[in-house]
Amino acid sequence: MAEDDGTGRPVYGPPLPTDGMSSDERQLRMVNPGLAAMLYDPESMTSFKKRVDDLIIKLNGSPGGPTRSHRRR
Repeated sequence: MAEDDGTGRPVYGPPLPTDGMSSDERQLRMVNPGLAAMLYDPESMTSFKKRVDDLIIKLNGSPGGPTRSHRRR
């Protein structure tokens, strides 16, 4: 049997999941998915920054590193 939410209307199942998006962002994703794909995604930017930082650390002592490559010019 359905539970009552206090308004007299029955409640079926758990509440809708929250995805962390604002209503404006959700609307944009429905209207223009191409533009929505270009929105800033903090999780992917964090992983991208970590990959770039790891690459810089690996290149630091190599011939392609910042201290050696600028001397060739």
